[in-house]
Amino acid sequence: MKNFNKLVSLLVLPLLLVGCIQVETIIRLKADGSGTIEKTVLVSREFINMMGMMKTLFQSDSTGEDSAEDPFDFDDEETLRANASKLGVGVRFLSAEKIDTDKLEGVKAIYAFSDITQVRIDPGMTGDIPSMDDEDAPESSREEYADIHFRKGNPARLVITFPREEDKDAPDEMESDTLSLEEDEDSGMGRRFKS
Repeated sequence: MKNFNKLVSLLVLPLLLVGCIQVETIIRLKADGSGTIEKTVLVSREFINMMGMMKTLFQSDSTGEDSAEDPFDFDDEETLRANASKLGVGVRFLSAEKIDTDKLEGVKAIYAFSDITQVRIDPGMTGDIPSMDDEDAPESSREEYADIHFRKGNPARLVITFPREEDKDAPDEMESDTLSLEEDEDSGMGRRFKS
């Protein structure tokens, strides 16, 4: 009976996740190709409580002990520093701020990079969602990251190509979505996106 309850819980969990996790990534880019990444991950308190109960249920069955610890440790600086390497070569952790509201809990972490072309952007956000165990977190392959090209100059040019999900109905020549950002040559201040 306990296994049946666990199975039902796992099957219902994806339906409950909708709206429970908010992830925002802001990349600020300088003209020389360096910049910062601001990652904000917010999780609803209801979801945190539910995951805590599930973790307690699974641990009490396997070890015979109950565990009341928080399943998400948002302000663990060691984990945030380790996440820098997941964001790309040369990305380093700068700071973090814990966010704690009535309905949401999370963290805003700031990272710096010296070369935008070495930054990894995972459009699927698999690396952004906190997991109860790091070894259970899915590892993104290189093909799943956006391809970034940057050309210094006046105007500077940034081209980000996102991998396209396989679609059997799509023509073969459409392999990716490309977004191009160029400075407006007239004012030097505006931004223009091309797709």
